[in-house]
Amino acid sequence: MDISISEIRSFIHCPYYYRFKYPGNTPLLKVKAKEHWINCLKSVIIDFMRASQHDEKLLELETLQALWQKSWYEDPMCLKYSDGQDQSRMGNSGWLTLHSFYKLITFYEMPIVAIDKPYSIKLKNTKHRLTGTIDVLLTNGGVDYLAIKLVDSTYHATKMFGANDVEMTAYRRALREESDVAIEPTLAYFVLDPSTKDIVITKRTDLQNAVLDETALSVINAIAAEAYYPDFGNKCHNCDYLSICDKAQWVMGTKLFKY
Repeated sequence: MDISISEIRSFIHCPYYYRFKYPGNTPLLKVKAKEHWINCLKSVIIDFMRASQHDEKLLELETLQALWQKSWYEDPMCLKYSDGQDQSRMGNSGWLTLHSFYKLITFYEMPIVAIDKPYSIKLKNTKHRLTGTIDVLLTNGGVDYLAIKLVDSTYHATKMFGANDVEMTAYRRALREESDVAIEPTLAYFVLDPSTKDIVITKRTDLQNAVLDETALSVINAIAAEAYYPDFGNKCHNCDYLSICDKAQWVMGTKLFKY
């Protein structure tokens, strides 16, 4: 079977969450303002980089600003998620984030290879394949590669999660398998936050490459067995499916013990 890296991460986050999102295809009851803001930022960066890839003259700050203006301030959907004051505050915050990204891209001065680049890698000794996309890929002469993942919080770049996230391992593997020469791509996170001033570089090893296979295959086997158990914790409080989750009664206020 083919399984996406998003499915893998959703299952790791909580198998019951995965059950709602994928097999159940349960629609989200509501989209949060912050999520819409993140989606707008990602869309603007992808559109900006894609336009610049075809015409270097468009790699200008004014182009980026115009895209953000259209995506955020002129999008009537924004008013659905926030009032006018919030829209202005989040709009300014988004522009600071985009400006930091622009300075980063112009600093590296590396030609754009691909935007939203799809990949499909075979899992070891199986017919299963793991799929995904590389958000932004830059190169310097086809030898040095910089693969950037756009993330929504600093948690993705922490020493524990950021240094072991299977998605970045998949980035490395996909690029190494595509290359005719032995390469070691530079992997980086860009956090979509106005306080972000630089990218966070991370590395992967062959051992982590083996962990990627083990993790993905474990998830595939659990899905095949329909092992959708809930993973309780603080994340339950902000879960998209909290109100319809029949396993989360304790979160809704049910007291199981009296003290």
